Amino acid sequence: MSGERQVERGPGRPGDGYYLPSGDKAFGVTTVLGRFKNSKFLIRWGWNQGLEEGRLRAEARMHKRRRKNNDLYKRRDEAGDVGSVAHDAFEDYLHGEDGYARIRNSKLAPEFQGEATKALDAFVEWAGSYKFDLLATETPLVSQYHEFAGTPDAVARVNGKLCILDWKTSKGIYDDMLIQVGAYALLWHEVRGEKPEGAHVIRLSKHSGGFEHRFAPAAKLEAAKKQFLRYLEMYRHEGEVKW
Repeated sequence: MSGERQVERGPGRPGDGYYLPSGDKAFGVTTVLGRFKNSKFLIRWGWNQGLEEGRLRAEARMHKRRRKNNDLYKRRDEAGDVGSVAHDAFEDYLHGEDGYARIRNSKLAPEFQGEATKALDAFVEWAGSYKFDLLATETPLVSQYHEFAGTPDAVARVNGKLCILDWKTSKGIYDDMLIQVGAYALLWHEVRGEKPEGAHVIRLSKHSGGFEHRFAPAAKLEAAKKQFLRYLEMYRHEGEVKW
């Protein structure tokens, strides 16, 4: 990361959701994409969790130990909590604050603090090796024209070009993430009046401490915008056709 200028630090996603000036609710980017997301990865995760739980139960029976019931959804939520705390720690780091202190002071269990710490280690390595001029983080944006809203992780100039930056702590980088940054590019262009020329998605591993970086150039970003608008239109009219 380069540059010492003061950057805009937004409040993040509103707790009660997004609203249009009319007072009507605006559809959130992640809400729309969640409706059309490919669930095969989540199904595979659930399958693997089931296999692991079966193995642990068999081992407990063999050693005549009692094993507490394991809540699959609790594991899913804990993974989400790790991602949320890690994102906040990334933002702290970008603004010159101690991201590691945020993790230590979080309500995460020690093992999950370890995961968040590894993700932050990866982020620090990425940010230290990549040059960009940060403009804004966690700034909520609302499109009055398309009536949707979202909060990009960050917006920066990379090699002189305005770009959307998005961090992930998932196990992979998936196609819906490209569509997500396309939606954020639409929002920034409408609300701030400047058209992003690319997007960077950076996956920070909670397990290895490494990172994976994907770049979407302008042409790919345009395709992602169009796909998001198709999803938005379908989402807007969902439920209108019924028996």
